[in-house]
Amino acid sequence: WFHRRTMRYLVNNAGWEGIAAFPISAWGTSSRCPRCNAKLPNSNSKSHRDWQTRRCKTCGFTDDRDHIACTNIANKFIRKLLKLRLRHILQMA
Repeated sequence: WFHRRTMRYLVNNAGWEGIAAFPISAWGTSSRCPRCNAKLPNSNSKSHRDWQTRRCKTCGFTDDRDHIACTNIANKFIRKLLKLRLRHILQMA
């Protein structure tokens, strides 16, 4: 309940300031390549460093899982924002 309450507080206050804000699901964001959207393979290594880093077999992109997740969340936000803005523009025309 605390997460939901915090998210509602942030979204409401951002709206008062004129900032676009809405919740984005973080589910599965560290398992896709931010460059080519290919599925990233899991590491079979027991080492924490190997487990935390992912390398895309398609484009060769390598980064930390947390950075990949942040990038994918930002990409999801931008796509959703553009979709909402486009819908708003088309309704006004």
